Amino acid sequence: MLISQVWQLWRSMEVCVDDPTETARLYTALAAAGVQTHSADASINFEQLCALMHPSTLQSEPAARFFVSVSLLEAETLRALLHQRHEQPLSTSGAPCTAALHLLRCAEGTALLDGSLGHEPTSAHHGGAFGTVVQCLRFIDCQMDYSSAQLTLLLRGLQENDCRSRQAFFAAACASRRRMQHGWATRSIARMFGLEHELCLLRQISGMIRVRMLLAQRGMYLLDAFRAFNASQNGLMTCSELYGALVWLGLQATAADTHAMVRYMDKDGDGLVSYDEFRQALGVAGLVEEEEWSEAAGMVDGVGRGGEFVGLTPIPIPELAEVDDADAAEAAMGGGGVGVAAEVRGGGRVEVPAAVLCQIKVKVKKLERADEVWRSSGIATKHKASIWEDRLGAARKLVQGRNRLRVNLGHFASASYSAPRADRYTLELTDLTVNSVQQSKWLALAARQCFVHPQRFHRVWGVQTGTYPLFVWEPVPPNEHFVALGMVATQTEEPPPARSVHCVPRDWVEADPDLNKLIWSDAGASGKPGSLWAVGTLQTLVASLGHASPGSKSWRFKRTRFTLGEHLGGASAVREMDLDEESANMSAVPAAPPKAEEARPSPLPSERV
Repeated sequence: MLISQVWQLWRSMEVCVDDPTETARLYTALAAAGVQTHSADASINFEQLCALMHPSTLQSEPAARFFVSVSLLEAETLRALLHQRHEQPLSTSGAPCTAALHLLRCAEGTALLDGSLGHEPTSAHHGGAFGTVVQCLRFIDCQMDYSSAQLTLLLRGLQENDCRSRQAFFAAACASRRRMQHGWATRSIARMFGLEHELCLLRQISGMIRVRMLLAQRGMYLLDAFRAFNASQNGLMTCSELYGALVWLGLQATAADTHAMVRYMDKDGDGLVSYDEFRQALGVAGLVEEEEWSEAAGMVDGVGRGGEFVGLTPIPIPELAEVDDADAAEAAMGGGGVGVAAEVRGGGRVEVPAAVLCQIKVKVKKLERADEVWRSSGIATKHKASIWEDRLGAARKLVQGRNRLRVNLGHFASASYSAPRADRYTLELTDLTVNSVQQSKWLALAARQCFVHPQRFHRVWGVQTGTYPLFVWEPVPPNEHFVALGMVATQTEEPPPARSVHCVPRDWVEADPDLNKLIWSDAGASGKPGSLWAVGTLQTLVASLGHASPGSKSWRFKRTRFTLGEHLGGASAVREMDLDEESANMSAVPAAPPKAEEARPSPLPSERV
């Protein structure tokens, strides 16, 4: 292995290779391992690689720095002492001792609250020890969402404990809180319970380096390779497409290896790989120099030159969403779900039992709390407007309680800067097999089965003249059997993640062009004319290019209260035999016309359960 690749591994393992102090320490580690660094093409053997990847090399201990977790009362006492010693050394005996209080945040790390005289804040030159401490404290605080870099630091601090001990501790800590935490099995923290050691990450990183070298040997740049691998040409690479590409490159990869590679590259959690994720994972941005790429390309002459992609086809394997469904089915059914999970991983599909679907109620419910996405401040119009989204805590845009779950079907527009609570609705699922204090095992799996994510987004309209830019995106359903009820707004030109919104089955709704309301238009402002509307039963956001009514985007639920089994065919599994026979006998008789009140039910849900 070349020394340049060792530096890439260090960077991937969250070592601060750009810091001068860390760079000098790493050069010392190279010399201690007997590596000759004076030559540009120097290489290392396996024993030297093991020494350079040792935890003592990856993370340097900050000199004379100690981190202690304190309670709120202890923190108040310490802060009072710091204020008492204001502009004076902390130690009365003159010892060079300082102290500081940090506030632990959810994802941004820590915030410095107070410090004594002469305290030097912890920075990058202290190595990754401080970052490891912060992530370990977040783990103790039962936080569940971590980035790939944060997971690497967390694993570095937890690798002395086996996976079973970590999971038992985290589950006990979640259960001991005043409000019990749920749902960690589907969050990023679950990866900590499957990786034994930090060196397990080297398998994924080394796989990325191997792919990069093979692409270089074939004379392919990343953009060309991504376009060739992405057979659907939609800008999002699936697991099947990546698996076919790995086999085409000559790697002896399995479906499990492909799933692990996609999880490593996927940053937004949609189960697909975009070009930016592909480029960042392979480390080309700032990591691979042109001369290194040319050198690798010259190792094998004439392999795949001229853009030849003979034999490059996707190999069908289960996608990550199907693998997650298999895991959810295994957890829901206990030991009886193992066979179902194995079938799905082998290419099958998880289906929620019909009897369970008949016990999951779907209800249109008023919007209770929302978070602001955009406001029209700074735009030269007469009226105000703002866009809001339902307050959903999970990364998959499914907020789940004990036995209830809400699904994000689009954003909401308001004719002011206040949250639009009146006449705005969301869709809520309730598992009737458990009560409100019990955790539903089937709810998340049923939601993933019934509500699909869009295949991509189409940008409908945007305005950049105000204080905050606005871009409105229309979800494109994966097929004609699903429809999108609302649109999603962002403040950047990048499309939102595919899992940020869901589509509903087409059989659930019917078109209603008259069920819409104008919220705001940019009349008087510069740029392309546009308007914001509230449409359909839920009164979700729809943007129109111009000021005409978007009647074709308005959908009304046929029923505002029903069960999943009634719409997905599961109700017949629990009916009595005489009812089945009666329905079979009546199948040849033309259906009677619907009653007046059933032909056009009220778009607003009844308050009666």
